[in-house]
Amino acid sequence: MKAVIGLIILNIVVVVIAIVSRFWEYSENKFISEEVLEMSTPFDVTIDTEFLENLKPAYEQ
Repeated sequence: MKAVIGLIILNIVVVVIAIVSRFWEYSENKFISEEVLEMSTPFDVTIDTEFLENLKPAYEQ
């Protein structure tokens, strides 16, 4: 019986935290600023295809 009461209390706490945090209103703009997004984009996006073609699969080495 103690386990059931503990689970009920735990569920109530989780629901209250979910309601207070308003997780359904998630927006990237709210949590990630434009400066962070600019810093995370790569400067050079060219792919060295010759290097990739020269790689051998692990099972052949």
